[in-house]
Amino acid sequence: LDLHAGLMRMTGALKNTGLIRAAAGAGLLVTSEASFENLGTLTGAGNMDALGSIINRGLIAPGDPIGTLTLGNLTLAQEGTVRIDLGAADASDLLKLTGTVSLGGELDLWSAGYAPRLGDSFTVLQFAGRQGNSVFDTVQLHGFGQGVAFDLVYGAGDVKVVVAAVPEPGTWALLLGGLAVVGAVAQRSR
Repeated sequence: LDLHAGLMRMTGALKNTGLIRAAAGAGLLVTSEASFENLGTLTGAGNMDALGSIINRGLIAPGDPIGTLTLGNLTLAQEGTVRIDLGAADASDLLKLTGTVSLGGELDLWSAGYAPRLGDSFTVLQFAGRQGNSVFDTVQLHGFGQGVAFDLVYGAGDVKVVVAAVPEPGTWALLLGGLAVVGAVAQRSR
């Protein structure tokens, strides 16, 4: 289902096993108390909501490729995944919820050309409330290289990822840098 504009209303239960993409300005609303269960993929930069909760057992990937996907109430089941692409601070994915979240499942962080710097922070999830002290079960990193680590900071209305470690420059890089400085000083001395 590819929604380009407007709002699509569904009156019964929805069990997605394929792909639902909502472009910016487009939306999907399940208008009954029936469940909205995702076993496939929810993506895009639009809105998806249900009078009940969206239950994710598949993949939620905001943006297309980078952007903000807005959902209502969300339950992240253990077998579900949220994929967030990190570009720059102003060019990264965000999953924004107008309701509450019950966290669980896997958070996948993907590099979208981002070069990690110690202390950089990204808000990856915003919500109106969180059920209990729920957290993501696991975090997987993709494309960041060896030695990069992130901390998750769970706030009252958001989840942030903060760069906690970056690899130190390799010995050869320090050696080459030192030789370049020695060469420049020797050149000026002549």
